[in-house]
Amino acid sequence: MPSYNYCLDEAVKAKRITKTLRDEILENGEPDVAIANLRADLTRQRRENAIQAVRLAEAYEKIKSHPKGLKAGLDSLLTKDKYGQADYGNIEYWDRIYTGRYHAKMTEMLSKFRTRMAGLTQDKEGLKDLARAIFGQPVEDAEIAGIAKGVKDLFEEQRVEFNRQGGSISKLESYNLPVSHDRKMIKQMGEKKWIDLTMPLLDRNKMVDDAGRPLNDVQLEELLKYSYQSIVTNGLNKIKPFTAMPNLGKKLSKKHSDQRILHFKDGDSWLKYMADAGTGQTAFDAIISHTAMMAHDSAMMRVLGSNPKNNFNALLLQARKEADLSDIEVTALNNLFRSVSGEINEGDLGGLADFMQSSRNVLTASTLGGAFLSSLSDLSTMAITSKVNNLSSMKVYRRMLSELNPANEDDRKLGVRIGLVADTWADVMNRENRNVDTNS
Repeated sequence: MPSYNYCLDEAVKAKRITKTLRDEILENGEPDVAIANLRADLTRQRRENAIQAVRLAEAYEKIKSHPKGLKAGLDSLLTKDKYGQADYGNIEYWDRIYTGRYHAKMTEMLSKFRTRMAGLTQDKEGLKDLARAIFGQPVEDAEIAGIAKGVKDLFEEQRVEFNRQGGSISKLESYNLPVSHDRKMIKQMGEKKWIDLTMPLLDRNKMVDDAGRPLNDVQLEELLKYSYQSIVTNGLNKIKPFTAMPNLGKKLSKKHSDQRILHFKDGDSWLKYMADAGTGQTAFDAIISHTAMMAHDSAMMRVLGSNPKNNFNALLLQARKEADLSDIEVTALNNLFRSVSGEINEGDLGGLADFMQSSRNVLTASTLGGAFLSSLSDLSTMAITSKVNNLSSMKVYRRMLSELNPANEDDRKLGVRIGLVADTWADVMNRENRNVDTNS
């Protein structure tokens, strides 16, 4: 039977594969696994290309249909139509739809672990038990165990929907909670100290190569070195890999996501890492952040395909050609996309985004006390609307007052279940998403 080398050499001579591809297969150490991964990658790439093309065609038809022209059409594809004439959903709309859907399935967690006493207290021990329960450790509180199961089910639902819209996240039974790294702290810590901290916390039985064999010490250390560089350079080593990824198999080298590569032993190991090298997220924070990220990314792909930026640029170029957009209009559209896509929250602008988020929180808190009183100015409008619909305005007023009961726990849960997005419970999401790893 011919060897792999002979068969691959013949394929190169026949120009069916490249020399680079042949070398990649042979260097893998497991040619069967390498070939299977290459086939999967090709299938995935074809699927993504098809979705990308369909989404681009759909988006172009939508922006062309806007009565105010291509500029307004493209604006309305990203955010709410200021003219109110778009008959299609935008990214922010779908983001809120997904967020509301996911929040509706975590009402018990949101209620149990929300902050109390004006944000000064939270069930810290319960949150630790939640992390342990998600990792499969036994906990005494049956309610927390039930919440943990619901979280795992929700994560799976989010993964499936993400893939349905064009993503490619494989099912990973050992995936429990995402990890948010403190890049500055880890950089100050240094590579060796970070590896010494992280390695004992990992489940070696789950740290395997593509053939399912546990990584030996040398392989695991090389993987952690690569992960360290990925964290401290904010992923730049993935774009310009001066040092090749260790030969651990196609799956590990392409995931490029430490949260799906680093498998912690249990909830206590995850908690220790988060305290010593993470951003200090609780299990609650991690779940909310992950949910916000998955909702946002699913919305982006639903509207603009598996590579939203490429499709946006293609639409913008077409709009410039057909509508003769000015430089100011082009800049405004680019800035809007950067805001909606989250690019503005990344890199060097992250600090500014944190500051602006904090400022927003202070301003919101300062105005909440007068929110009800300011709404009283709408009473005249309510009276007119009631009269038009042959309703008693006094009955409408009484009904409104009866519904204004945020102190009632059951009312809060019901509100979230019927689709009211729990923004005040989930305020952490925007800040933490800048530190959490992606699911690429």
